[in-house]
Order: sequence, then structure tokens, then C-alpha cells
Amino acid sequence: MIRRVTAADIDDAAWRESVVKLAEDFFNEAQLPGSFRKGSFFACWRSHLLAGTGVLLCADNVPDIAGLIGGVIVPSAVTGD
Repeated sequence: MIRRVTAADIDDAAWRESVVKLAEDFFNEAQLPGSFRKGSFFACWRSHLLAGTGVLLCADNVPDIAGLIGGVIVPSAVTGD
């Protein structure tokens, strides 16, 4: 089942544990610069969810999470909109 992630999910240690490998794997496969920091990852997503500036969807495959995708709303660098 695909569902919207909540801040309560982010606060749940078991949920975070089931997601962290997916996030680290994405970071490494995308060859993003810097180092993956799980604390920053979860704090940032929690902040976006609470502010209403982001959405995170997960595919539950009990007992683990099968997939995760998210998006954030930010002002345009070109127009400021």
C-alpha cells in the first residue's frame, strides 16, 4: 500500500530503521556530494512535513518499507514564486 508519511512516522524509531537503508542506498547510487547523515535526513523531512512544504510517500511492505519518494515546494530561483 502506498501512503503519505506523517511526522509521527518520522518520530517512530522502527519506521526510521526500515527507511534509512533505502535513503543511504539512494544517496550512494546517485553519487551525491558530501556524506549521508541520517539525523539530518529525518530532521529535514520532519520539518517539511510539519510546515506543509513537502510530501513523502512510502510503499509499505510489512514489516519493511519497499520504497519511498518525496518532493518539496521551494521558491523558484529565477522568479521567486
